[in-house]
Amino acid sequence: MVVIRLSRGGAKKRPYYYVVVAHSVSPRDGRYIEQIGTFDPMLKKDDPNRVKLNDERVKHWLGVGAQPTDRVLRLLDAKGLAKRTASNNPEKAKPKKKAQERAAAAAEKAKAAGIDKVVFDRNGYLFFDAEQDRCTKDRFVALGRVQEALDASEFALHFQPRVDMKQGRVLGAEALLRWQHPEHGLVGPSQFLPLVEHTGLGVALGRWVLGQGVAQLAAWLREGLDIKLSINVSARHLQEPSFVDELAALLARHGEAVAEHLVLEVLETAALADVDYTCELMQRCRELGVRFALDDFGTGYSTFTYLKRLPLDQLKIDRSFVHQMLEDRQDQAIVEGVIALAHSFGCEVVAEGVETAPQAERLVELGCHAGQGNGIAAAMPADRLPPWVRGFAGRPTPTA
Repeated sequence: MVVIRLSRGGAKKRPYYYVVVAHSVSPRDGRYIEQIGTFDPMLKKDDPNRVKLNDERVKHWLGVGAQPTDRVLRLLDAKGLAKRTASNNPEKAKPKKKAQERAAAAAEKAKAAGIDKVVFDRNGYLFFDAEQDRCTKDRFVALGRVQEALDASEFALHFQPRVDMKQGRVLGAEALLRWQHPEHGLVGPSQFLPLVEHTGLGVALGRWVLGQGVAQLAAWLREGLDIKLSINVSARHLQEPSFVDELAALLARHGEAVAEHLVLEVLETAALADVDYTCELMQRCRELGVRFALDDFGTGYSTFTYLKRLPLDQLKIDRSFVHQMLEDRQDQAIVEGVIALAHSFGCEVVAEGVETAPQAERLVELGCHAGQGNGIAAAMPADRLPPWVRGFAGRPTPTA
């Protein structure tokens, strides 16, 4: 069973707790699935920082059946996120005879509907769907496997070139995460990133990607390979309080030139989650020399309202619009609009998912010179990128 409980941090005589989601069999202060808040009992009860919760994630976990401990339930009750029935008499909380009879009848109906477990709690009873319970357990096991893969160095970065489709030269590359699974071979990020993106493990994986990517970029620059490298950063990672300091330390370790060649890509949905805070973070990173790109542009719904506030250097047109732009007038209109918008804001525009020569030619005609996609070059291991770059010449000729 998955529970929501407190995990102790802080120091002796100065307790500090994290509100975490964990499996009931995990040690109290051991590995957890996700951190969803903090509790500082040393602060006054009316201090807004005493209890800080991610309301959306709390509601999500309650909605899938996670059970809060009594201490956590008190905190949730105070925030209006859950209802706790106060009682000084342990017997008083037990269902009365009539309630037990109704529960028994409901249990029979539940069994007939395929819900095979009924558990009593202080408010009456709860139903657990066997399939939902199994999925929760499977998710916990999968998270543990991702952690093991990270510890065992089973992850690797591959790099997809980005080129100037008009002048025929290489501009840079994007670092893409791959899992070298011992049984299933090379596994793409879509198979495991959605599982970890809202968890502490997602942040740990993001730190690994950023560290490995910057180290590889520094190595290429030392070899004389003058390219820019784009690295994706999740919303959860970007909004970590220590993100800017960690980035500064990483860049200092590898030299000033690395910052000028580094582009951090954020999804527009991530950038718009908290615009004021995101703008502040991005500006602090830009002071280090780093540039920013807005990834999968056009797939969100609020971008145009806030775009002028974000300190962006690059917009990336989502591949879903590029794929059918020659056949679908609406897709082509969107592509044209994004290109015009990028130019008006002084941003470079990059087309993702370029697969054919006609697509590349049309994008150049519309004013988008930078592109990447499997038609130009698929993502490749780090050791294959330098010879590919040195051997590249002329406008790309993607396969039909």
